[in-house]
Amino acid sequence: MKKEEDKELKQLMQDIKRTLSQKEYSISYNCKLGLQVEKLLKKLIGEELTLPTDIRLVAKKLGLQVREKNMNLHFNCICGTKEHFNVRVGKFIVRKDVYTDLIEKKICIDILLHPTMKRYAIAYGIAQFLFFESESLLNNNENFNDFYGEDYFAMPMSPKSLNEITLDILAMFLLIPIEPFFMEYAKYVEIQKDFYMSTENWIEYLAEKVNLSVYHTACGHQNLMKIAYWIYQAHTAVDEAALKKIRMTKREQRNIKENTKYFEEKMVEIMFIVKHETIN
Repeated sequence: MKKEEDKELKQLMQDIKRTLSQKEYSISYNCKLGLQVEKLLKKLIGEELTLPTDIRLVAKKLGLQVREKNMNLHFNCICGTKEHFNVRVGKFIVRKDVYTDLIEKKICIDILLHPTMKRYAIAYGIAQFLFFESESLLNNNENFNDFYGEDYFAMPMSPKSLNEITLDILAMFLLIPIEPFFMEYAKYVEIQKDFYMSTENWIEYLAEKVNLSVYHTACGHQNLMKIAYWIYQAHTAVDEAALKKIRMTKREQRNIKENTKYFEEKMVEIMFIVKHETIN
């Protein structure tokens, strides 16, 4: 049974590696990646995904060590005043131990980070690992070279490459998987059905549930809204003409529907249809 589980996990990793190697940026691509990450999480930590994701357990299950240390020692007090810089929050490292020859895979995060930022830093490190695997840089032969991922920072003003955008999206899928996102929204609508609802209130509610900052939650939410649109299209497109109009293949539609069976009529109603009452 263990061998079969390992084989399934390896296949999931291969699927994610293939998707990441495509290096696209579209709703279709993001949806495919999100569903694959969700499958990986279910295999690692259980079929019934709940929020918040136990991100340290995910790292452990993938064989990644999480190390906390001061990553900003050179940002010292100068002449009695604190100099404020964009601080490092984490780094992914793969290296061969010089004494044991064993390969270590580590996510280093800054020890002084807020707990919510630590969660994001670990998720980003896992994303770097998955991306690293997709580049096929890791091997166990004599030609192995240590690999040090790029530092990631508390507040990058702009990504330097498409890879950074992909890594951020991947990290958010780990922290806010698609199915739990929909299920939590359904709960929120039920709780708030007799009260005023707003995007701001919903994101604040979600941020508390996923144990992330409002900023990172809002970033993840923006991408998940696009995924919701694509899943909705897959469930409501009734013929080839409708699929052609949105540029979705039959195979993609079938895959989405198979992996989002929870997206039933009631879900469509609360996600996309708003009942307006006439005001006299």
